Amino acid sequence: MCLLILAARAPAFAYSGDFDALVFDFDVESDFPEKWAAPALTDYAIRAISLNSKERAMPRDALKRLASRWAAAGRREMAFETRDALRQHTGASFIVDGSLSRDRSGFQFTGSVINPDTGLVRDISFSLKEFDIEAARGALRGTLETALGRKLPNDKSALLGTTNSSASAAHWKGVWQYERNETEKAIAFFQQSMSADPAFIEPALSLARAQMDKALFSDAAAILRKAISSAPKEPRAHFLLGLSLHFQRQKQLSLESLGTAANLEPRNPEYLFQLGVVHKESFRYPEAISNFEKALAIDKSYDAWFPLAEIYATTKQEQKAIHSLEQAAVWSRAGLLNRLKNDADFNWLRTNARFQLLIKQLERQP
Repeated sequence: MCLLILAARAPAFAYSGDFDALVFDFDVESDFPEKWAAPALTDYAIRAISLNSKERAMPRDALKRLASRWAAAGRREMAFETRDALRQHTGASFIVDGSLSRDRSGFQFTGSVINPDTGLVRDISFSLKEFDIEAARGALRGTLETALGRKLPNDKSALLGTTNSSASAAHWKGVWQYERNETEKAIAFFQQSMSADPAFIEPALSLARAQMDKALFSDAAAILRKAISSAPKEPRAHFLLGLSLHFQRQKQLSLESLGTAANLEPRNPEYLFQLGVVHKESFRYPEAISNFEKALAIDKSYDAWFPLAEIYATTKQEQKAIHSLEQAAVWSRAGLLNRLKNDADFNWLRTNARFQLLIKQLERQP
């Protein structure tokens, strides 16, 4: 099969198969006032499915990153065909989907648990006369229990990360603002959440991300070190600290923090990929190659093929460089043509017949 056909096709079953369910962000209608409830309920469903169970739902952040790498997922309203392709890509068996709205009768949640392989669709819809996040979470858990045929956990601390309802609400209000690029408003909500419950780690992680977006890397590092002191086995805190140190050009300390994150969660391709990036920028090519390959062994669509090709081109390993570029064209070709044309690392490969064919094929693709 030629490369052009492969590159136009949606990859399937490339992920490790670690996740049984994909819970897509619940949509929210424009007339619904408490829009922050959409990500809050999405996350609650993910945690309810995953806690104390053989089944696992992909974390919300991981699914958002994965969807962002799929061209067909770029629209605000993702087609069901794209959602099912992502489900197949991860090896998941079912999808959880839903939307929030309001009418004269009150608050409405309309959702489904879908297994496209069997055609089985189970309803998880419910109504409340007035919106209340605690009541909505309870109703969602109950409908999921009916749809999945088993009891789900009801441990508030485990499901929310805090027993303080005000802290939880402020955090998710911040998440809603942050994801709409209202960073200053988001930071205020994250700080409010941390004040309500200083032991709640989620707003600390969210605040650190927002601060890094504003290039406040030392401020983010201070918050993350404090979070790590209270939750030393939280891989996300070590990962974000590693990123903040990397942006401050503290590469050795960055590698130590990223390595800790990868040791705590060795099946997370993002951690392995970022380890590879820092090793590559430190000219530690064998270590970079090892981490990129580990990330790709978990998820072939990860954008590690191109930096691998850069390393092989720099070290004059022609066949490996071309192979990595061909794989990039199959799994992560967004922006690849411009990168190939403008990256000086590949100048010595431009007379290679396979390199020239790859350029021509990419130029013919939409």
